[in-house]
Amino acid sequence: MEDKLLKLVGLAFGVFVAIAIVFQIAEQLDAFARGIACAAGIGVMVGLPICVLRTFFGPDAQPRPGTWGGLVAVIAIFAFSLLFYGMSGQLDGGAAAAMVLLPGFVTFLGILRG
Repeated sequence: MEDKLLKLVGLAFGVFVAIAIVFQIAEQLDAFARGIACAAGIGVMVGLPICVLRTFFGPDAQPRPGTWGGLVAVIAIFAFSLLFYGMSGQLDGGAAAAMVLLPGFVTFLGILRG
């Protein structure tokens, strides 16, 4: 369990740094670069909760039927915010990275809860 947790923390730290750098660079460039950064951030935002589940419960793990709605709502809210603020050039790299990692963190807390 501790080994899996360390891998997950390392992955989250790497993703945080990478997304922060990408958004800082894309903020200085044009709308096309910001669009690519937003698409990459949303892709990580959707994929990270799946990685969390499969890391702790194996390759065939899926969320319980009652948790799909909450997870989709969290991802939709933060994806819309990331897209809106990211495309307007008003989003700092650290804030973007935190928004990308939040759904994975919520999924991890749901795993610890029960």
